[in-house]
Amino acid sequence: MNTQSEVKGKVTTLRREMRPVLKLAEELDSPSGCSVYQLTKEMAKRFATQPIDKVTGLFYLLGTIELPTYDETVSEETAWEQCFHVLPFGRKVEILFDFPYRGTGPGQQWFPTWEQLLDWPKRDSDYEHFAAVWPQDRGTPEQPLFPTELGFKATGCLLIPDVWVVTAVLLHQTDDPNEYEVEVGNNVFGFFCPYQSQEPIKVTNNLFTLAILSLKNSNNWAVCEPVGEGPGAQTESSVGLNVKVLKKVGVLRTDSCSEFLVAWGRPGDYTLTQANCLFV
Repeated sequence: MNTQSEVKGKVTTLRREMRPVLKLAEELDSPSGCSVYQLTKEMAKRFATQPIDKVTGLFYLLGTIELPTYDETVSEETAWEQCFHVLPFGRKVEILFDFPYRGTGPGQQWFPTWEQLLDWPKRDSDYEHFAAVWPQDRGTPEQPLFPTELGFKATGCLLIPDVWVVTAVLLHQTDDPNEYEVEVGNNVFGFFCPYQSQEPIKVTNNLFTLAILSLKNSNNWAVCEPVGEGPGAQTESSVGLNVKVLKKVGVLRTDSCSEFLVAWGRPGDYTLTQANCLFV
């Protein structure tokens, strides 16, 4: 481990070269773990015998318990699309609220393509990230809970119960390309892009819906276009479930979620409410 050798004209040791890998392993084994962002950035710069090996490696690090049979002839994009549905539910939620764009693939889905993932923009140095951890409790066969994955594998949609949402939102971009103003009724709030050189969200005259997991931390808000409301997936555990169907268009953050509490109206007329949301 301490034997010196020359790598790219620089004298180093195996111990020194292994240090970043060992640090990453320690973080993976820690209770808080690593974010998808961290693991993607590490995987993007690693060497792989076959391009698809990076996809397989990332899924392994993200704690996926099953993967399709390895096939080196499959492209990275195809492997990513095939494997995405077997990601742990919490990782899907993390990508939803953390990755700043919609997918640019043929389906224009809410989650990114493999190429987009590896080109994840650099984080703002002041950005504090809270990994989205959501309990995946499906209940019992006799009394099932919300189907977090069932019925949506083919379409790539993601159903999350009890998300905090703010509807009827107007979005304005300021002179600062990384800053937005969010207009809710008579109140205006400052929002920011969580990443450097993040592509701006296309501002329209349409009303947006903002969605967030928790009010306790300064998590990201998913900026969405409302598609409509209707029943959830037609499975035994979700028939008749009313959901808001939301089309993700981007991600923004605010320094404090608590400021939205001032927008609460009188009982029965809240601006900030909880809803079952289907992201498409």
